[in-house]
Amino acid sequence: MTAPKESLAIVLTGCASGIGRQLATDLYRLGHRIVATDVNDEAMRRWGATHWPDPERVEILALDVREAEAWERVLDRAEARFGQIDVLMNVAGYLVARWSHETSVADVGLTIDVNVKGVIFGTNAAVRRMLRQGHGHVINVASIAGIVPVPGLAAYCASKHAVRGFSVAVAQEVREHGVQVTVVCPGPVATPMLDVQLPRDEAAITFSGARALAPEEVSTAIIERALGKKPLELVLPAPRSGQRVMAKLVGAWPELGSLVEPVLTRIGRRRQERMRRR
Repeated sequence: MTAPKESLAIVLTGCASGIGRQLATDLYRLGHRIVATDVNDEAMRRWGATHWPDPERVEILALDVREAEAWERVLDRAEARFGQIDVLMNVAGYLVARWSHETSVADVGLTIDVNVKGVIFGTNAAVRRMLRQGHGHVINVASIAGIVPVPGLAAYCASKHAVRGFSVAVAQEVREHGVQVTVVCPGPVATPMLDVQLPRDEAAITFSGARALAPEEVSTAIIERALGKKPLELVLPAPRSGQRVMAKLVGAWPELGSLVEPVLTRIGRRRQERMRRR
C-alpha cells in the first residue's frame, strides 16, 4: 500500500479484533487520522497502545452500534476532534451458526440489531454530516452471504442481504450530493467470527473454499479498491473458490443453490474436520 495524498479522518467500528482492527492499524500506518470504536473498548485500547501510539491521530471510543444516541455522540466527538468526517467504515458484526429453527430469539435480535440497525444508524448519522460538508464516503462491510444464502447462517444471511440492499439504496440517494457509498462483500475471513463456526456442523459450507481470506488481505483490498476507487460494490471471494461466480449465479437464480449446496457442503465438511483435528 502506498501513502495517501492526504490524511483522511476515518471513523471505524469493530476495532477490537478482526477486519476492523486490521483496517484501523493499516490506515494508521498510512498516516490517516482514525476514530477507532468497539463495544469492547478495553481490548481495543490494549491493542492501540502498541499499534496506534500517536494520540494526535487517534481517538479510541467505546461504541455500542445498536444505540442511535451513542452514534451521535461518537460522530460529534469525531467532528470536534478532526474537523470533519471523511469516511465511515461500518465493520462491526455478529454471527451465530445454527439452523434457523434452532436459533434463539435473543440471537436473532442481536444479529439484526448489530448487523442491520447498527449499520443503518451509523450510516444515516454520518451521511447527515457528510451532506452538510459536501463530501464523504461510507464503506459498509457486508458479506458474500449478503449475495447468496448460506444454510446454517440464515439469520446472518438475512442481515447481510439487508446491509447490501440498504447500502445500494442509500448510494443512489446521496451520489448527486458528493457522498459515495460502497458495500464490501468478503468471503470467509480468518477472524474470531470464523472460529465460532468451526465446531458447528451447520456451518460446513463456510469452509468449502481452499482457504479463508486473511484480515490483511481484506484490509488491503478495502483500502486500495474500496477507499481508493469508491465502487458501489466490492466482492472479495476466497482464493480458488469460485465464490464470486457462484454468489452472483445463485443470487440471481436461487434454484441453483439446491444443485451446488450438497457438493459444497461435502467439501466444506471434510475441510472443517481437518481443521478441527489440528
